Amino acid sequence: MAEELHESYSGKVTYSLSFGRNNYIQPMKWMKFLPWIGTKMSEIQLYYTPSSVNASMDFSEKLVQKYTRVGTKSPDDYNLGLNRSYGVDYKILNNLTIKYNQASKSDMDNYRGYTWMAIKNMDPGLVTNVTENLTTSYSPELLKWLKPSFNYSAGYRWDLDRANDIANVGVQLRFTSSFSLSPTSIFELVYQLLLDPPEDCHLCSE
Repeated sequence: MAEELHESYSGKVTYSLSFGRNNYIQPMKWMKFLPWIGTKMSEIQLYYTPSSVNASMDFSEKLVQKYTRVGTKSPDDYNLGLNRSYGVDYKILNNLTIKYNQASKSDMDNYRGYTWMAIKNMDPGLVTNVTENLTTSYSPELLKWLKPSFNYSAGYRWDLDRANDIANVGVQLRFTSSFSLSPTSIFELVYQLLLDPPEDCHLCSE
């Protein structure tokens, strides 16, 4: 090669917005008078705004030009790519959280020299990849000594095989659960019942 020229440009834009943690109501507050579960139910907080929202977009443009010593020019090696993503974190209740994320990749080689038209038309070009993920976590505190946890996640992936003009799709689902027992809390509860038994607990008094 007599000469080899490389040009590259890149840029990125991000946006993030977080909400305060006081954006909630207590719809079960009136249930506080109920025995056993009243206090727990009255403390339930229902949030009417997500925890955070974020979005990002980045692009990269690369051009390689090669000239041989005999005076001929090799075909240009050009690539213009666009990546986009956004996500939402939403804590619906004190112990219920949902997270959603989506990301995509695009091939915009057809807009070589006319990038401004893609911006004007809000055209992302040829989408070649899409991924989505949803995660839900629920950890209710039923009793002081028993704390279960439930997690559900769903993943989706879409890839374009341009060589064969087909799309590959993949889906993944997963559910897990766990339970945590606190012996210390159980002993404290039994000890408290022995020291201060309810009036109708004849077994405790014996």
